[in-house]
Amino acid sequence: MVSTRSLVSAAVATLVFVTTAVAQQTAPVAPQAPAATSVSHADALRRSQQVAPTVVQAQGAIRSAQLSTRSALWQFIPALTVTPQMSLQLSNGQSRLDPITGEIISGNSRLPSYSFGGSASYTIFDGFARNFTLKQRRAQQSGADAQLTVARYTSDFNTTSTFFAALGAKQLVDVAQSSVTLAEGQLNLASAKLKAGSGQLSDSLTALGSYLEAKLGLLQAQSNLVVGETNLGRLIGVPGRVAAQDDSAFHQLPPALDTTAIRQEVMSSSPTLMSLQASLTSTQDAYRSAKAGYYPTLTASAAQSWTGYYASGSQPEGTSGLTVRRSLNLTLSVSPWTSYTRETQIENAAIQISNAEANLADQRNFLAAQVNQAYASLSTAEETINVSQAQVVAGNENLRVVTERYRIGVATITEVLTAQQQLSTAAANQVTARYNYLNARAQLEQILGRKL
Repeated sequence: MVSTRSLVSAAVATLVFVTTAVAQQTAPVAPQAPAATSVSHADALRRSQQVAPTVVQAQGAIRSAQLSTRSALWQFIPALTVTPQMSLQLSNGQSRLDPITGEIISGNSRLPSYSFGGSASYTIFDGFARNFTLKQRRAQQSGADAQLTVARYTSDFNTTSTFFAALGAKQLVDVAQSSVTLAEGQLNLASAKLKAGSGQLSDSLTALGSYLEAKLGLLQAQSNLVVGETNLGRLIGVPGRVAAQDDSAFHQLPPALDTTAIRQEVMSSSPTLMSLQASLTSTQDAYRSAKAGYYPTLTASAAQSWTGYYASGSQPEGTSGLTVRRSLNLTLSVSPWTSYTRETQIENAAIQISNAEANLADQRNFLAAQVNQAYASLSTAEETINVSQAQVVAGNENLRVVTERYRIGVATITEVLTAQQQLSTAAANQVTARYNYLNARAQLEQILGRKL
């Protein structure tokens, strides 16, 4: 029957072999493809705006609105029509004999003619429908400009969040690597004590489990880094991984914000509100333009044409000439009944006004809630940064003391691993809180439509 001492010796030998093999495998097994390139935060914002579909669509909407405004403005200019025309008439007839000269005169004839004319028409009065239409188009152009600002800062916010997610994932990989290093050191210490006869097998096994757990955490952090850098590459138009460049400004808290002034600015000049306000103005002008159909329309038109012809062949001599025609018309038209088409347009325009007013009021409440949320996130992240910094300092000192106490046999391995876990958690919280704070500021910039 095998003695207890023999079993312990076999377990120790197995543990030493496993820990030695594991300690040599400091690199993860899964292959990691290198990042294709790296970008700064400013460069990422610039490149993302060039490829963001929402920004491109907003720029196209501005061009379309400018064309609509130009078309509405040209309605105040008379319409001019030019009609040049040429024709040739040929006919066959019987030849005849000239009784005086005795010559045979052909009976064929040709009658060329040409004409040139021009006409102009102008609507003198249409119930101010053109004026309201022009105001509507200009309001739509203002809304398109505001919507472009919204699209740009929305793109900036999305890019900023993705950029800091990639940068945070990179730094969390460093935190996970530090955890692996610390766990490896605890495993070596527990194994050395076991070899020296002053440690316990359970301590070494516990340290081994902590080391393997730290390795799994490192693999997960590296996987998150691949995802984050791939997402960043997609946003800036690069098919592959793109690393986020760190900046010393990210590690410094900027001056406190004037919350009262920012709230007032959001409620008065936020690009989202400006866009909805322009939409409301556009629907109001569309309503007035539709009601202009009840007024009579007065139109003036003038035309002049020149028609020339010249006869030859069997036509008598001198059958040619130039005819001038002129005309001037004033037309007054009234549409007392349009089979309820006009009334339907007016009612639909009134419905659009109600919808625009409701959207504007709801957006004001939504922006107020977003501002409150952003300030709460800023305050929480700032406090978390301060707390986590203190926790990191305290965690390093606590781990050093507990490790030394374990070395001399006063503390247990559980206390050491607990201190190690607390330090890793504090370091991860510090990274997360820093970029939560920067993301909250980016959200405020998105709401304001400007840089803070």
